[in-house]
Amino acid sequence: MSDYAVRCRDIVKQYPIYTGSYQRLKGLFLPRYRPMQFTALDHIDFDVKKGEIMGIIGLNGSGKSTLSSIIAGITSPTGGTTEIEGSVNMLSVNAGMDNSLSGFENIRYKGVLLGFSPRHIRDIQDSIVEFADIGLHIGQPVKTYSSGMRSRLGFAISVHMDPDIFIIDEALSVGDSSFNVKCIAKMNEFKERGKTILFVSHSVASMADFCDKITWIHYGRIVGTDEPDKMIKPYSQFAREFNAMTKEEREQNLPVLEQYQQKTMIPRVPKPAVVPLGPAADEPPAGEEKPADPIVARLQELLARYDEQLEQTLDIRRSLRQLHTENRTLKYENTELKRKMSRVTDTWYGRFAMKSFRVLAGMKRGLVSVVRRKK
Repeated sequence: MSDYAVRCRDIVKQYPIYTGSYQRLKGLFLPRYRPMQFTALDHIDFDVKKGEIMGIIGLNGSGKSTLSSIIAGITSPTGGTTEIEGSVNMLSVNAGMDNSLSGFENIRYKGVLLGFSPRHIRDIQDSIVEFADIGLHIGQPVKTYSSGMRSRLGFAISVHMDPDIFIIDEALSVGDSSFNVKCIAKMNEFKERGKTILFVSHSVASMADFCDKITWIHYGRIVGTDEPDKMIKPYSQFAREFNAMTKEEREQNLPVLEQYQQKTMIPRVPKPAVVPLGPAADEPPAGEEKPADPIVARLQELLARYDEQLEQTLDIRRSLRQLHTENRTLKYENTELKRKMSRVTDTWYGRFAMKSFRVLAGMKRGLVSVVRRKK
């Protein structure tokens, strides 16, 4: 048996991008038609050991949910191989439940899908209802639930299915603080039992004390994997810099983990040896300058960097204020234009022009449909 619960090799995931229904039909019926492809995952390798708690962080659209869906078996990769040892259960706010069914019915529905017997489902149903703690709403359709109630029920169902690999995809971000404490306690129980957990979230603060390692994904590529204290600060620094980048810089910039670790991690200065004080113990030899204290030099460097970032923040605020002023001006001009248009359409010639425009637009749509049928 392998020591790894999850092994992904050279994983590629691409999605076709269609500009309309016509292109979608061509992709469905014409085998040689190749639409434009969006690469969500670009040849990545990803390993998780058994009993390990792995956090996955990254900006929106980086491929975190795509990777977790491939591991859970919800979607298949375009290329590459995955090896999973044990049962997998994925918790996501909008996954695994039928909106038209009630909470009780969703418990039975998901249990049947996972192959549990009706007796086992009845045995764990009371525990699920107690853990979810949504009161009388458990008998109502899920479509009437808030996002927090859906998260409560989904988490309660998933943890009581007792999977070997548990994937949490942004599901705890919508719950209240008391429920989050309950969830963290349950996951710590899983951790003590040697379960494997994949924690996908934007909340890096909650990963610091919980995860064993963190993997940073940026637009389909893995930047690096390391301990939480060596990943959280570099990622937070990059996220702040990313917001100030232009569109071209964002597309060209692939973060390098070592560079951001050097920016954010303060080197440990070795503790000086204890020297007995003498009459000239603290004084340098004659003709030599006293060496600079490395801690003071590092603090001066950090202060200079803080002043630079503060100036950049002030520039961004000035730009936002200017954009806000321009936006208000455009809104005012748009309102004035609508008022003038309403005055024109209230006249008989304005109404005649609008009706003529609608007739011509209908004729154009008809001609386009006829041409498409002939093609």
